[in-house]
Amino acid sequence: MSEKPLIYQFNGVRVDLRAFQAFRGEAPLSMEPKAFEVLVFMIENRGRLVEKQEILDRVWPDTSVTENAMTRVIAQLRRVLGDDAKEARYIETVPRKGYRFIASVQEFGNGGGEAATESTVASNVMSTTGRTATTSLNRTPAWAGKRAMLAAAAAAASIVLIAAALIWRSNAKTSGSARPGIIRTVQVTNSSGLDIFPSFSPDGSSIAYSSNQGGSFEIYIRQVSGGRDQQITSDGMENFEPAWSSDGSQIAYYSGKRGGICVVPALGGVTRQLTDFGSHPAWSPDGKLIAFQSGAIRDLTANASAAGPPSTLWVVPAAGGPPNQITTAGIPAGGHGSPSWSPDGSRIVFTSNDYSDSDVWSVAAGGGQVQSITPARLRCYEPIYSRDGRSIYYSTEGAGLLEQAVSSTTGASAGEPVQIISPGTTGIRHLALSANGKRLLYSAVSVQSNLWSMPLSAASGTPTGSPHPLTQNSNYRNTSPVFSPDGRKIAFNTWRRAAMPEIWLMDQDGSNQVQLMADTPSHNLVGWFQDVDHLAFSGVQGGRWGIQGLTLGAGRETQLVVLPPNAGFFVRIAPDGHAVAYHTVGDGAMNIWIDEIPSGQLRQLTFDDQSMAFPCWSPDSKFIALQMTRGEDTNICAVPSSGGTPIQLTHDRGLSWAYSWSPDGDKIAFAGTRNGVWNIYWVSRGTGEQHQVTAYSKTNAYVRYPAWSPLGDQITYEYAETTGNIWMAEFR
Repeated sequence: MSEKPLIYQFNGVRVDLRAFQAFRGEAPLSMEPKAFEVLVFMIENRGRLVEKQEILDRVWPDTSVTENAMTRVIAQLRRVLGDDAKEARYIETVPRKGYRFIASVQEFGNGGGEAATESTVASNVMSTTGRTATTSLNRTPAWAGKRAMLAAAAAAASIVLIAAALIWRSNAKTSGSARPGIIRTVQVTNSSGLDIFPSFSPDGSSIAYSSNQGGSFEIYIRQVSGGRDQQITSDGMENFEPAWSSDGSQIAYYSGKRGGICVVPALGGVTRQLTDFGSHPAWSPDGKLIAFQSGAIRDLTANASAAGPPSTLWVVPAAGGPPNQITTAGIPAGGHGSPSWSPDGSRIVFTSNDYSDSDVWSVAAGGGQVQSITPARLRCYEPIYSRDGRSIYYSTEGAGLLEQAVSSTTGASAGEPVQIISPGTTGIRHLALSANGKRLLYSAVSVQSNLWSMPLSAASGTPTGSPHPLTQNSNYRNTSPVFSPDGRKIAFNTWRRAAMPEIWLMDQDGSNQVQLMADTPSHNLVGWFQDVDHLAFSGVQGGRWGIQGLTLGAGRETQLVVLPPNAGFFVRIAPDGHAVAYHTVGDGAMNIWIDEIPSGQLRQLTFDDQSMAFPCWSPDSKFIALQMTRGEDTNICAVPSSGGTPIQLTHDRGLSWAYSWSPDGDKIAFAGTRNGVWNIYWVSRGTGEQHQVTAYSKTNAYVRYPAWSPLGDQITYEYAETTGNIWMAEFR
């Protein structure tokens, strides 16, 4: 059976399946993810009538949408391609039946047949991405970002220093001055689960928020003065991020299971789906537009990023119509999320996140040049404008809630940030300001995280018992376990709030826990060498970000590999010790690179225009598993470490995050969400068989980083529960 083509081309339009993008010449064509999927499906079935239900079943599986969604997407495709329904050149309408793709199409990259060879396709992909395949270690790569990412150590240390400086500034500025401050903070909800994403009604008398008090997340309303909750949605679709319209008549929200932005009357009623992709809706002050991010919510932890690459910002008419993209992927680097309008509707403030750093930017409401606002190395969340438009509020990792002056015309910073609420034991997230600017809502979120172990059959990889905890403490995170080559020891990272990560070691059963290098905070684990006495971790030495070695009982070794400035924090060493793999963030996409040891030669492994990231090596070092982003979903792929085409192994709605392999090199263990619930799974590289390992059901819990023991008898992973309530701060 022939391989699927990589590129389709017709009449100057190139449809690149790897990039999940269509181009006219070298210019990308702006279209929604669903529109791209419909286009590809139509091309794959060109020349024949494709009935409407067939398209709905293929592109909107397990989703209840009307034909209007499909009709709107077809109209968008015709507009983008320059087609005409009456005199069709590409998409012909068959009345009351469906559609037919009628253009002549060339296929490239299918190993034979049409005009191009694999080398031609590689050349086309390279010209599109503008990247080179290999580069010297000491050469600054072309993809190095404008704002180079510093090491996790420097970032964590600077957060602590910035927090201390902000506390001093706050004390200095509020002492003897009339500067507005916090009179008091009041807890608004009292849930044992998770109440998050608050929003004020325009008159300030009510709040809307999302809660899992009934099992699944739904939208609720309550009076600020107290009283019973009114449940607005009840469809079990995992509904988040309610945003009140300016006239108070409607609430927009993100539907996790349905996908996209929905609108419902504020008193309850029939839901209207506005988009089939994106999250974090924000109404314009005049109520005519809704801004949103193209990326979906990825998790609900206290330090969860709003959106990762390649998320961008869009606006859509509140009354319905095609959405319009207003930021460009990669400008700035990272995923664009958490949009919020200025009071006059002229600008939108947002975050840009690359999974290691998250800062605040602004852009004109109609798009254009972006403007940086916040200091570097200060991880920021959910910025919102003050009511006079002269400052913004945002929460941070380690520095609490901050206020920063900005220019109301250019959006640029007009002063240094000042601390409003100091950090405590909970994360401050999801800010919302009342119409008079006197009250501020936020979610106070806590996480209880520990490492757990699931016993397995070494032969089949199926559970042989129930999961049990290996660590039992109140640290912020116990995470990223890595087994020693003999399976007898587990190294792991421990995070304390607003502090740098520490490396700990324990026996496989959780006993004999001890901190390594207790006198010096360490950094993210990278892996073990082939013997049981040497660990590798990422950190800073001599001012350079790289991989270092640690001999157990003897201390730190010399630096092994110097990493480029935009290498992500997730770095893994090959089991044979001859290379490290990591992903970079640049041009709006994440891709995987391999750094050979000891030559220092860099080699790009993937060339994706969305995201192929978070690599993990097979036991024989011959394959790398990774997570591939397509629209709101991520799925598991495997690619030869020597190079080749990534093979997609899972095709599920939701998120799938790879971390380790079974000892025989066939199964890939990953954390995945299915219908809003996280569990541990594995998938076979050879057969595609997939198996669920754990059976968690809480919507406010998550699992991460499943490490498969080399003995095959257990998978160790992080399990955490997120709890939180809505609080309100009142200004002087």
